[in-house]
Amino acid sequence: MKNNDNVSHIHSAPAAADVSNSRDSPNRNRSSSRYHRRRSYDKQLTRIKLLGGAAGVVVLILLVLAKFEIDGLEAQNRHLAIKARKQEVQLEHTQTHLKKLHEDIKVLVEDRIPNLHRLEFDKTIHLDQKHVRNIIFTLTGVGTDKQYEYRMVLHNDSLNIVNPLVNVFLFDEVGIQLGTTKNSKIDTRSRVEYGDLRPRETRSYSSKVPLDRNEKPYYFLVTIE
Repeated sequence: MKNNDNVSHIHSAPAAADVSNSRDSPNRNRSSSRYHRRRSYDKQLTRIKLLGGAAGVVVLILLVLAKFEIDGLEAQNRHLAIKARKQEVQLEHTQTHLKKLHEDIKVLVEDRIPNLHRLEFDKTIHLDQKHVRNIIFTLTGVGTDKQYEYRMVLHNDSLNIVNPLVNVFLFDEVGIQLGTTKNSKIDTRSRVEYGDLRPRETRSYSSKVPLDRNEKPYYFLVTIE
């Protein structure tokens, strides 16, 4: 009996150890799972931090590049504004110079040719010269085929019968003669237009000035013979 008791005691001890190990195994598994999850979380957190840092660097680089581009555009705009202002000042100076030049030419031409008048179309220009009260110019024709027609009013304020011969000259802007005409029987459009002017008589006369040069008239001159 004694030997059997010993055998039973020997076999019961290992069984208790196995029970203890089986109880500790789930704890170890849970700890290991938590450890792995923790490491995975740390790795993901580290990766997120690295990506965030890299993104921050990229954003910073983009901001720096944008700043350089904006500065370059602002400098270019300032340069263009300065250039535009210089051109504006130069244009104003040129316009002032041209205006003065036209005025000087006008003075020279008018001094050289007395009784010169600025040519204007469809406007009654009062002359108050002997036997000529006024004149109206009309531009007719198409394209380059222009005709410079005029209608003038003649008047005899004397007590004698007169037959004034009126010359009409056209000049360019610098005073070069472009064409001339004279009231004569050939140029008149009707027999009533040409003839002696009786005392106190007023009569209109129409004709045109043929041009010797294909230039734009700027002045006209009326003389009486």
